[in-house]
Amino acid sequence: MDTDSMYFALSADTLEAVVKPELAAEFDNCRKDRLAWDTWSNRTPGLFQLEFEGHRGIALCSKCYFVEGDKKSKHSSNGMSARHNSLAWERYKMALEGSVDRAENRGFRLRNRKMTTYHQKKTGSKCLL
Repeated sequence: MDTDSMYFALSADTLEAVVKPELAAEFDNCRKDRLAWDTWSNRTPGLFQLEFEGHRGIALCSKCYFVEGDKKSKHSSNGMSARHNSLAWERYKMALEGSVDRAENRGFRLRNRKMTTYHQKKTGSKCLL
């Protein structure tokens, strides 16, 4: 999923209508800094092809997200191997709440014209920090 063109559905007619009342002041203070209202407000909807549809999702940063659908889920975690790390909803939720993530990557590397294996333990990917 290209997070530069991510669309999401709302349960109301406008974004302002779904903001929690206790967060309305904070939303008003930072909306011009984070959302491109004037430049992109007049875009024509429906020009993108639907890549995946889910009922909940967490997007921690660019190329680091988890979207849960009815029968399957879609996830991406730049810098972490999905083969060696359990990339589940709970892991993304814990990272969103501030938990320090630990990851493990293993693979092959060409070094001095010889193929070697490597085993790397690190503090999650850059987006799960």
